[in-house]
Amino acid sequence: MIPFVENIGLEIIVAGRYKNRMSRFFKNPKGFALAESLIAAALLSVAMLGTAGFLIHAISAHQNAGRMAAAASLAQNAVETLKSRPYDSIAGFSDSQSIYTTTRRVQTNVPGPGMKTVEVAVTWEWRGASKVFALKTIIAEK
Repeated sequence: MIPFVENIGLEIIVAGRYKNRMSRFFKNPKGFALAESLIAAALLSVAMLGTAGFLIHAISAHQNAGRMAAAASLAQNAVETLKSRPYDSIAGFSDSQSIYTTTRRVQTNVPGPGMKTVEVAVTWEWRGASKVFALKTIIAEK
């Protein structure tokens, strides 16, 4: 038979034969033992290591996202600059700024006569790998 347990505020009243065991457990004046403290410290350190691993990954992802946003801004500025020029002066070339290399490739009469297809690619190195952000647009002769 399972003993009856009733909670009243912070006091626990246990009926039956478990009364002495429960009162010894909850009313131990000595506090925690060394073994209990070591187990708690070990569990806490395992949890902290998991959190540290996640934190390192989050910081790396944040840095990568910042570089991707900067590359997108450079590519968008390059496209807007080319759109603002006269049609005959739109040409492709390559340019380097800090860690980014911007390459503009222009195809004339593609997809049709009086049109230019402009591809802008911004490349940079991130952790030993080459990353690329690319935009493509069509500019028509006015």
